[in-house]
Amino acid sequence: MWERARQVERRYLDLLGDMLANAAAEGIIGTARPDILAQLLFGLFAESASMIASAPDPAVERRDVGQELDTILAGLRTANR
Repeated sequence: MWERARQVERRYLDLLGDMLANAAAEGIIGTARPDILAQLLFGLFAESASMIASAPDPAVERRDVGQELDTILAGLRTANR
C-alpha cells in the first residue's frame, strides 16, 4: 500500500516539478532546483490540507492557512514579476 501511495505522490510531484521548472525558465520564480522545491511545497500543501481537515472550524482555518500560503508563495516570485 505504501508503494502505491508513493507512486501516486510521485506523479503529482513530477507534475509540480515540471510546472516550477517552467515558471523558473520564464523568470516568474527563482529556484535552482525545482525538483527540491516541488518536494518541499508538496509537504507544505499536504500539511495545510491536514490542518484544515482537522480544524474545529475548517472555513476559518482555510482562510488563515490560505493567507500564510499566499505569503510563502509570494516569496518565490522574482523581483521583476
